[in-house]
Amino acid sequence: MRFKVSTNIKNILGKDLISNKYIAIFELVKNSCDAGAKYVSINFVARNNRVEKIIISDDGCGMTSIDLQEKWLFMAYSEKRHGEQKNRMAGSKGIGRFSCDRLGETLRLLTKKAASKMAEELIIDWSLFEKNDLQKVEEIDLQHNEVSPTNLLGVSGTILEISNLREEWERSDILKLRAALMKLVSPQTSESEKQTKIEIVAEHEKGLDEIELQKDKRGVTKTGYGNLIVNGPIVNDVFEKLGLKTTSIGVSISESGDTIETTIEDRGVFVFRVLRKNDTYNWLENINVKLFYLNRAAKVNFARIMGIDSVNYGSVFIYKNGFRVYPYGETGIDFFKINERKSQGYNRFLGTRELMGRIEINGDNDHFIEKSSRDGGFIDNPATNQLEDFFISEVVRILEKYVVEGIDWGDPERTTFIEGVNEQGLSPVDVADRIVLQFANFAKRGDIIKAEINPEIVKKAPAKEDSLQKNLKALEKISEVTDSKDIRELVDEIKKETDILRTQKKEDRKTIDNLSDDLRKKDSELKIREKQANALKNKLAIDPIQYEDALHMIYVLAEANEKELASIYKLIDKNDSKIVGKTVNAFNNNKRIYKLSDLSINYNYSLGVKKPKDLVETVKRYVKDFWIDKINISVETSKSDWKIVCNFDISKLSIIIDNIVSNSQKAKAKNVLIRIQKKGDEISISFIDDGNGLNQSISNPDSIFERGYTTTFGFGLGLYHVKKIVEGMQGNIQIDKNVKTGFALEVRIKYECRF
Repeated sequence: MRFKVSTNIKNILGKDLISNKYIAIFELVKNSCDAGAKYVSINFVARNNRVEKIIISDDGCGMTSIDLQEKWLFMAYSEKRHGEQKNRMAGSKGIGRFSCDRLGETLRLLTKKAASKMAEELIIDWSLFEKNDLQKVEEIDLQHNEVSPTNLLGVSGTILEISNLREEWERSDILKLRAALMKLVSPQTSESEKQTKIEIVAEHEKGLDEIELQKDKRGVTKTGYGNLIVNGPIVNDVFEKLGLKTTSIGVSISESGDTIETTIEDRGVFVFRVLRKNDTYNWLENINVKLFYLNRAAKVNFARIMGIDSVNYGSVFIYKNGFRVYPYGETGIDFFKINERKSQGYNRFLGTRELMGRIEINGDNDHFIEKSSRDGGFIDNPATNQLEDFFISEVVRILEKYVVEGIDWGDPERTTFIEGVNEQGLSPVDVADRIVLQFANFAKRGDIIKAEINPEIVKKAPAKEDSLQKNLKALEKISEVTDSKDIRELVDEIKKETDILRTQKKEDRKTIDNLSDDLRKKDSELKIREKQANALKNKLAIDPIQYEDALHMIYVLAEANEKELASIYKLIDKNDSKIVGKTVNAFNNNKRIYKLSDLSINYNYSLGVKKPKDLVETVKRYVKDFWIDKINISVETSKSDWKIVCNFDISKLSIIIDNIVSNSQKAKAKNVLIRIQKKGDEISISFIDDGNGLNQSISNPDSIFERGYTTTFGFGLGLYHVKKIVEGMQGNIQIDKNVKTGFALEVRIKYECRF
């Protein structure tokens, strides 16, 4: 028994199998390319602006009558599977010819071999196969003639004249076909195989084409791209145009499948390249991948050139032997589950909106088999599974690492205005240390054969000492593994330059440190002066009457407080020495406030009655009464039996002692020595403490006696008042600069004294 084939097989393999008219034309163009054509013309012949015929002609090898009978009319026969065709073929199923049925009801085929004088004509009325399903295919007679060749055939070639079209072809349909054909043929060309030139001809549309050319302000159509005009050759080099505007990665598996080569480029600049063994992808060979990261500038540039947003153009296309495999790359088709990864790490992974590129499958690679529907992609098998894993692991992830971790997504905060576009401007040399480290980590894998990196990037890498050393060690290891003389020489050169820079850096750091110390002192001095100026300004702004009223209130309150303290003193338990002592201190402090108020109101520096007093004993008694519980103060003279009797108001010394000792407390002093001596006709009273000393930010030590000058939260009046009192007593006050630790002041008084 044998199979019988119904005439309905024509529908199954023809108009029912080919999903749309564009796919049908693709199949016929691919057949022309398989025939070795260098030129293919798709001519839309119209009458009254209505397309009546589609003529697809090529200058391929053509066919004889035997070829027509034994090959073209032999269903599912493929020359490729029988090894009869030397060039690599796009088709292998032997059913692409039925695309003619999808386009029109009638086919007139003209073909000629170079050695033949006559052309072969075959006329097919596809409707003959639709009349009776019980009729066998081989029972339908087709008209065959030998005819004189037309000028269109040339030396050799084939012409498919399709009429009684099944669908209308408007201008928009032809433009859509043109846009789709741009993606049909791979932009990749090799030295041995020149790309077939494909051209659309539609005479009835040339008038509108000319109008569109005149309206075109962007010059899009002049580039050969554009979806504005119908007529003209099909050009597909959009990826190469993008390469100058963005980051790209190229990954290739050798023809033998033994090695994988990875190359990173960034806006036209070579970054690094690594060649390693392929021990993982045993099903893959002779595959080239080119993938671009679409930064903002690339997207804008793409829309400017193409007249369409990149997201509506497509993403990752797959080509087999130079021809596109559908539907890979179409909008909404995510064969590699790229967007699924993106959703799992939005700020870490790239999605189809940020990626555009192509996968080239060359050579036999018979395990990549297209589905019969011609727009269903490859049949699932171990090879397609490995291709998916290879693309994500060896292409997308490496590009992601460079884009996300290396150039920080191009750093959108930094932009450069290029050709009307704010292009993301973080270049490889700006993050050279990151890129060198990434290269080193990638290249130090155990399967590495060869590695190279742009030397200019490495020279820019010395940012931090630790990262530099890490990078150099990694590069040295790579040079050892790969025996790379170039990398070894580059490392030696950088080491020399780094040593020079390190020495210079130390000298510069020393200079900078010295300048920094001076600047810190000047800055601190400036802040103190600003504080002093503000304090004096505020004091000048006070109304003298208000100032006097406030002092008067202090005076009244101090007077009232004195009576209250006296009453408390009478009531307390005299046996509690601590309470007694503190009450006495409060009483004495209040008395001083009372006297100071009187001084300020009456402008009188006389705090008591002038009468002779023993200076040393008075100072000792005052220190004991008012400071004994607050800080350790000792009083000494050069001779223990001296008596210095002075005829001035001894109580003025309370202001001097209080202010100076108070400053010692603020400087965290634990001990204060008051030394009283006779120096000529002057009395010398020195105050020496063991505190923090003079603030180092003070460039001029004598500034501490200026009104309002302070390095603390005080008012800057204490030493200013002391200086005024001392000068009123015909004396002077100065800093003792001979003291190495702590702080010392010397007060000298010229007054009537006897010793």
